[in-house]
Order: sequence, then C-alpha cells, then structure tokens
Amino acid sequence: MCIPPDNSNEAKVLGNFAVPLAFGPLAAPSEGTPDWVQLMLEGKYIPTIDSATRMATICRPGRSPENTGLLAAFPRPRVAIGLP
Repeated sequence: MCIPPDNSNEAKVLGNFAVPLAFGPLAAPSEGTPDWVQLMLEGKYIPTIDSATRMATICRPGRSPENTGLLAAFPRPRVAIGLP
C-alpha cells in the first residue's frame, strides 16, 4: 500500500479531480406541497492536467503519464421529493 505525501504528483492529480466534484453548486429544494418531485441535472467540468503532473513520483515512479483525460465533464443527476 502506498500513501503519497501532500506534495507528490499523485496527491495533486487526486486533488484536481476531487475538489471540483465535491464543491459543486447545490440549490436548496423548493418548498411546496408534500407531493412534489423535482428532477435536476448538474454538469461539472473536469480540469485537464499537464503530463508532468500526471507522472507518478512516489507510488510507481518511472511509468508513463497516467491517462486522466477520459471525461471532460461529469453529469450529476439529482432528485428531490417533498415529504409530509
């Protein structure tokens, strides 16, 4: 098991992906009668990372850059249901 330090490239890559996904905008559900349903779709942009940062420095050094450009945006569906 490998636990990279905060200043490693592995931690930078994970931080670049985790922060935009974790801190996305979220609207408070609207108030209404107990029988309402609200469907929402939120899209989040996933940043690109340069090849120097994608190179592993601690856990698997010497490998080619990791392929992190698989998804440019992340769809996040949301459902809100009014309860009594």
